[in-house]
Amino acid sequence: MARVALIIANSVSSQPTVKAARSSKVSRTAIQVEQLFSQLPGKFAFEASRATDQPPEKIEELAREGAKRCSELDGLLLIYYFGHARRSKDDLLFVHPGSNKDSRSYLPFDSLFHTVMAGRPNRVLFLLDCCYAGASGKEIELLPESSRKKCCVIGCTSASTRALWEQQVENPLGYFTLALIDGLSGPGGAVSATDDSVTTESLFKFLKKETKGNTKGLQEPFMVGNLDEQLSRYSYKPLIITGISRNVSDKSSYSKLIAIVRTIGKRPQEDAKFLYDRILARYRATFLTNFVDEDKRIVQRPAHWTVLRRYIGFLRAISVVDQDRLMLTTRGLELLDSIEDKYNAKLLSLLVRYLERQNGLTIDQLRSTLQRVMERRWLPTKENVLNDLFLEKRRELNEQHLGMVLDLLGCIGVLGTLRKRQQVYFPWNERPPRRAS
Repeated sequence: MARVALIIANSVSSQPTVKAARSSKVSRTAIQVEQLFSQLPGKFAFEASRATDQPPEKIEELAREGAKRCSELDGLLLIYYFGHARRSKDDLLFVHPGSNKDSRSYLPFDSLFHTVMAGRPNRVLFLLDCCYAGASGKEIELLPESSRKKCCVIGCTSASTRALWEQQVENPLGYFTLALIDGLSGPGGAVSATDDSVTTESLFKFLKKETKGNTKGLQEPFMVGNLDEQLSRYSYKPLIITGISRNVSDKSSYSKLIAIVRTIGKRPQEDAKFLYDRILARYRATFLTNFVDEDKRIVQRPAHWTVLRRYIGFLRAISVVDQDRLMLTTRGLELLDSIEDKYNAKLLSLLVRYLERQNGLTIDQLRSTLQRVMERRWLPTKENVLNDLFLEKRRELNEQHLGMVLDLLGCIGVLGTLRKRQQVYFPWNERPPRRAS
């Protein structure tokens, strides 16, 4: 399937008395948008080309070629316009350079539209960042219902409103184009927090919200047509820092695991209840839990001793505790000898390897997928994390120890800091280096 994008940009102003943007700056904007479409992930990348300050005849020629290619290969043709425009009765005219410095030539939108449609492309999407963009919608409204499902126009504003530019950036980007870049390169344009697909509909919702907000309601984008198309897929690639972060809660599952290993020590324990009493003597704060008393007040007291069952079950799953007796295995004794403060690199590595073995996730998939989950969701729930991981692997995951997965994220600092959220700590695979700061 072909995916062809034509990027049209004009620097000439609508009238000689109106100051135009520099051609070099508009050209850089066109290059940036071209790179946006050509570098979408995987199969969603477009064969993008740009035409800056070209005559209308050249634009129609390029559009005709793109439409023909998308007709032959069952493709999607995307046409983006950035520049000045004017109204002529009920039509939208793109403003192009004329034969000399003070003259202008015009490309009516309905002329470009019919040139494209004559080539019978399978699907077409117009993205217009110009004044009076709403005047373009009438052409699609005249199409039969079957054709409207294959054609769509998304414009930055109404037929009676001018478009605004962000002048503080290096390139004179329209607020609509800024939102377009953010919507296709970040999580905002995705369908939902658990569905990373960027569709025509989800992108439009993001464009409308961002453009309207940034222009304080002066511009409200519109969409005409019912094109049901996945344009891209949000893909987050974190910067991985080898090591372990220094922040971990005393009440985390990680701290509970360390408390259990330390308390068992080198001697077998009688039973879980006896072990729990010993743990509380040394690590009471780690097992304090919120309860509501008779007066509806929240109080903290230790959890019931049966809470140990799932932690001991997990330690057995990673071969740290013996399957039959409450005692450490050889691997558990190695952990006991290497515990330093609250951090244990060997235990974290065992957790990662267990998740890899149990759920069929490679370490690379695990760290990038879980970082994406946490980056997209401040308060992840068990169900949402399962959904995200299922979308990645297309298989159901073992729910028994999912709480350990979430806690693992906290222990290795996968969220990073508010200012450096792209920096992700992750346990090493082989010999551990010095502890990361």
